[in-house]
Amino acid sequence: MECKEYTGYIGNAGYGLDYNPETKKTISAHRLSFKLHYGYLPKIVMHICNNKTCINPLHLKDGTQSENILQSYKDGLQINPRRICSKELVLLIYNSKISTRKLAKQYGISQGTVQRIKQGLTYREWTGHGGSCGV
Repeated sequence: MECKEYTGYIGNAGYGLDYNPETKKTISAHRLSFKLHYGYLPKIVMHICNNKTCINPLHLKDGTQSENILQSYKDGLQINPRRICSKELVLLIYNSKISTRKLAKQYGISQGTVQRIKQGLTYREWTGHGGSCGV
């Protein structure tokens, strides 16, 4: 079965956002889809299709935070900046005039990571701010 793309509002993180009538709050569309289909809402709802906008309940599964993070690394959807940011990438980001948002999207890292690199708060040994590597 194919993905069913959410056609409503897509938030900054790339997930569809919807209104949960039970809580009267915003909820990720895939989480709402899972709850409506399976009758409960786990702490973590994972996409087995790796499509953040998919709301097909057959593509969603109950998981743990650890499973979700591990799967995202395995699938190349998330980069661990402590392990993967090369010196060249750090210097490129640090010296770039491109917006934090564009750099994060281009290199597959969080905006927070880009911002900390640009501010010289991480990877200081490469940016000239002294201190140690890491986030």
